[in-house]
Amino acid sequence: MCFQGTGYCERGKSIVDKNQLRMQIKSKFFSILQPLGFKEMPSLLYVRVTDDNVLHTVSFDLSEIGFTCAVAMQPLYFYDYDPVISFNMGNRLSRFKIVQKEWWVYDDAVNGLEEIERLLRKNGLPWFDEFGSPEGIIRFIVCRKAGRYRFRLFDSFLQNLYFRFIFLLIYFIHSNFADTK
Repeated sequence: MCFQGTGYCERGKSIVDKNQLRMQIKSKFFSILQPLGFKEMPSLLYVRVTDDNVLHTVSFDLSEIGFTCAVAMQPLYFYDYDPVISFNMGNRLSRFKIVQKEWWVYDDAVNGLEEIERLLRKNGLPWFDEFGSPEGIIRFIVCRKAGRYRFRLFDSFLQNLYFRFIFLLIYFIHSNFADTK
């Protein structure tokens, strides 16, 4: 017996082969992301490192309840090892500037992939273009754009702390490399 709209049958078996869906995702999104400089990594992850050391990621998650896609970016100069505080900014495409279902069901995978592609082109990739640089990240935080993109950023205390580290880094770079010119 299958449960309508869930992509599930009895005993948790999906009516869609996840390996087939993986191949569809790889085929469809590699052709979209590769020309933009993204590299394909294992586990349905696509990454791009900008010339000014910002990591952009597009990742897909295939879970028991369905599948989803998320976009995120992170400055590479920050070593993020604390699972509680992260400077990785991003969200699922289904929550990115809009509110809709967070997961697409397996029994409607073709339409789900089309919707993810539309959202990636409409919201995710332009966000990388607008804010995916060190200056863009600073502008994103200072101008409090996180609400517009419907995701929470770290609180104002951590934002201020983050900026203090940025200023220290700028001072360090300036003071150590100013005499080398």
